[in-house]
Amino acid sequence: MKIRKIVFFLLPLLLVSAAAVSAGAAGAEGGSHGGGWGSIDNYKLLNFAVLVAVLFVLLKKPASNFFSQRVENLKTEISELESKKAQAEKELKEFQKKMESLDEEVKTIVDTYVEQGEKAREKIVAEAKKSAEKLQVQAEKKIEQEFKLARETLSKEVVEKAVLEAEKLIRENINEQDQENIISDYIGKVVA
Repeated sequence: MKIRKIVFFLLPLLLVSAAAVSAGAAGAEGGSHGGGWGSIDNYKLLNFAVLVAVLFVLLKKPASNFFSQRVENLKTEISELESKKAQAEKELKEFQKKMESLDEEVKTIVDTYVEQGEKAREKIVAEAKKSAEKLQVQAEKKIEQEFKLARETLSKEVVEKAVLEAEKLIRENINEQDQENIISDYIGKVVA
């Protein structure tokens, strides 16, 4: 781990130094073309390299802590999300089972209501048949009574008409002698 720290500290420093040396060599070859790499530029580059190294040393631990903490937080969030996903899948399976049992329950309820409906229909039909038979018996009795009453009425009318016709015939055909014979027969029957 220490070798790693040293490599991370020295590597940027070596890169900056190498860049400065190559730039200085290029500036020396250029002579007085103006605008070459001067000693002031070397100091600026060196200052920048020192700043980067100091920032690296100072910020390494907080940055490392920040990123390790972030990794831990992400791992925690992932594990929480995985447990929530597992819980949601479990609830989904339970819900699906309830839905399946609900379908069966609905079918059972429908079958029960259909069966009750059939029984009620059969009962209503049986009661209707009984009522129809009862009405038919009552109608037959009523018809018999009406026929009997009509016969009696007709018989009375026939008898009355026959009596009237007989009376009419008797009046037309009876004479005084027949009337006296009838009266004497009647008196003889009453006295005797």
